[in-house]
Formats: sequence, structure tokens, C-alpha cells
Amino acid sequence: MIAALATATPQPHEPRESPLMRTLRALQCIAPDYTNVPEASRPLLVELKHELRDVILATVNSPEGRAASPDELTSKALARLASEGVAVEEEAEEVDGTQLDALLERPYRISDVRIEQPSGHPELLAVRTTLGLTCSDDTSLYLLERAAGRWRLVIAIEKNDYEDVSGAACAFEYAVSPPDERGSWYVVAVDLHCWCTSNWQGLRYAVLRVGASPYEPRVLLSGDEGIFLGVDPPPFTLATESASFSLRVEAMQSLDTGILVREHVLRYDVQGDSVRRVPPLATRPEDFLDEWINLTWDEAARWVDGGALERARRWHARFETRAIEPSEILFIQPCPARPGETQIGLETSKGKLYFTIRERDGSFFVQHVGTARLQGCPGERSPYPTIDTEPPATAPSKAPDRSPLQSRVRRSIATSSSATKSAPTVFCVGPKRSRFLNCSQTAARTRRFHSYNARQSYHPESASSSSSSSSKST
Repeated sequence: MIAALATATPQPHEPRESPLMRTLRALQCIAPDYTNVPEASRPLLVELKHELRDVILATVNSPEGRAASPDELTSKALARLASEGVAVEEEAEEVDGTQLDALLERPYRISDVRIEQPSGHPELLAVRTTLGLTCSDDTSLYLLERAAGRWRLVIAIEKNDYEDVSGAACAFEYAVSPPDERGSWYVVAVDLHCWCTSNWQGLRYAVLRVGASPYEPRVLLSGDEGIFLGVDPPPFTLATESASFSLRVEAMQSLDTGILVREHVLRYDVQGDSVRRVPPLATRPEDFLDEWINLTWDEAARWVDGGALERARRWHARFETRAIEPSEILFIQPCPARPGETQIGLETSKGKLYFTIRERDGSFFVQHVGTARLQGCPGERSPYPTIDTEPPATAPSKAPDRSPLQSRVRRSIATSSSATKSAPTVFCVGPKRSRFLNCSQTAARTRRFHSYNARQSYHPESASSSSSSSSKST
């Protein structure tokens, strides 16, 4: 018997399946539930993220990875995953209905792995991993810092344990600030909580510094905004400086749902762990008025001329308690004799209200509010030009190219179209921050929305009257 064992032919061993591959297979065994995330999937998604993170950490800290460039590290990480049988299935910018249906049946996919170096930070690496979901995606960010010849994790940003796909970090973007004079930096992370059936979605943002552990960063600021996805160019942009950042978002114009959408400008100074909002709050007087009415009074009081403070406080309180609600902007009239001043007529649930907005040093301020219009600013320029007027020849001849963000968002909306067999037409799921939302989005108001935006883009009188305001406020 001993002799027989000694002469037995050795059998080849099957390669062991990696933990990452086992987790992927376990996820794929759970039946998809459209936009819901089954409870059994949630801990597996966390495991998948962490196993993917660990494979990349091992790659960047390997002997051949320590001196490699970010692009080379990305290639090495993808090769290492492939050697374990793990595919990264990058999604096409445009997909047809058959491909979308196939994606709906396989919601848990690794769709992107990317290693980058934030500008001005040779000591940092940024690792992005993205999982494909139904009508969404979920990106995690890992910031690595070089110390003693190795890369160590200093900030981890993940969304976990969500019940449906709106909890995932969809269309994720980030920006690391330039280092300040002490070498300190912060990161701003932005994502959408995507859904399948509306151009109205939600946007989340957070400002973070290195904390006690990678998963416990110091949160300097966090917020939630509405966002409208049906616009060009991309619905939000993010920029950082060493002591400030700005986030510009296309979202609700709550004073007049015929206008529908405006640019929201969120700009903050960052000093140490203190974050304070700074101008500009908007780039147009009517946008500033909408922003001002929706602020708390403690914040709104900063943007009122001293002589108008008490009167403005009384009217703001009525808006805040919804004793009065706006319904339509009647006119937006620049004052030729008083450069920098604009009068705005507002129809409300209690009658007409008139505001004088003054621009000073790149900021807008409420100079007057009342039921009687101040003299000396004649005219009532409508926010809506003649709807049938063709734009002049300077109008763009074609739509601008889509950004990766637009493509991802529009692909998510298209996914729902494939699933429901009809194009999504829900336009009136309002942002939480707005107290004034009338959901009767009629065809006439839709035409007025396009007409208003045509005026802003193409009408010479609009450009000439607002050019100085816009240039100072940008």
C-alpha cells in the first residue's frame, strides 16, 4: 500500500478562488430587486469595497509599484485583478436597450478602478473604485499619503448599508485643495443620490480633513441640495483653492416655476476647521433674491443694507413661515440712472411685492422691499422674451459635447426608460431645500422656461445689462 501511494500520479491543484472573486460570486447569486438593495447584499457590498481597496493597496506598496506613476499603478492594479479572475467592466458612454436590460439583470459590477495624483500633491494618491448599480453607480474614494516609503490610507469615503440605490455615491466627484502655508489640505466630495425616473435629484457634499482614523475624518461641513439634470453644460462644477472652494449647481428657481432652473452658487472660505459662506451667492439679481428668501434669517441678514434691515426682517419672516408665498417674477429691471441697482417685481399669494437689489464689491444686497415700488427706475423688462423669437446667429450651432458626468447621469435615466418601456417624464420632484414648489408644470410654463434661458444666453440687452454684474460676481 505504501508503494502504491509512492507511485500514485500527483493530481493538479485547482487555483484557489480569491476572497474578492468569492464575494462577487456571492453577490451575483442574490436576485436583483430593481432599485432596492436586498438586505443580504449590503454586507457583501461592503466586503467587496474593502477587498478591492486592499488589492489596490497591496499593488501600490509592492516593490514594482512604489516608483510607478498613477497610470502605471492603475494598469498594475487592473492586471492583478484580472489574474484573480476579476473583470472591470467599464460601461460604454452610450448603450442600447438590449444592453441596458442586461445591466439591470446584473446590478453588482466593478465598473471602474482608477488611481490618480491630486494636483500639487506629490505625497498623495487618490484611488477611486466604482460599482455599477441599477439606475446608479457607487464610487468610493481612498486618499493615500506616502510615509516612510509606503502608502498609507488617511481618508476613506464610502457609502454603505443603503436600502435602495439613492443611498449610493452616484456621479461622484472630488477635489483636493492645494496645500496651505502649513502644508494642510482638505477634500471636498460630491455625489448624487440618483434615481430612475426624474431629472430632479439630490446632491450631497462634504468637506473633510484627516481625522483620528481613515474612516473617521474630521467633517468641516456637509450639506444636501436639489439638482436638475436636464441641462447643458454639466449640472454641477466643483473647484478648490487652498482656503476656499466653490460648488455650482443647476437647481430649482423657486420664485417662478416657469423659469424653473437657475445656477446655485455655494462658495465657502475654509480657515483651519472653520467654514463660512462667502459671496457670490448668485450671479444674477433674481437668482440672489431666490437664494436670499430661502436662507435662514441669521444668514440672510448678512446680505441686507443696514437701512433696510428691519423692513427686510419682517418680510423675510413672512416668507420663512409661509404666511406669504411667491408665484411669479413680474419683471427684472436694471436701473440705468443707478448702475448696479436692479428692481424686481414679484407676484405673491398676498399681492405684488417690489425689491431693489444692489450689487456692491461682487456681492448682492437687498436695498429695499415693500408693496410700493421705489421711483427712479422706469420700465418693466419681462424675464421672458417673445417665445417665438429666433435667437441671433451667435447662438451655438450644436449642443456641446457631453461630459463623463452627463453621460453617466443620462445613462442612469435611460436605464429606467428601458425598464419601464417609456421615457421618464417626472419633472416636478422638488428639492427639499425649497419651501415654495408648485408642481403644476404646464406646457406654457415649460415654454417660458426655455424662453427665459434663451434670453439669458442670447439677448443682447440681457448681456449688456448684466455683463458687469456677472463679471464681478464670478
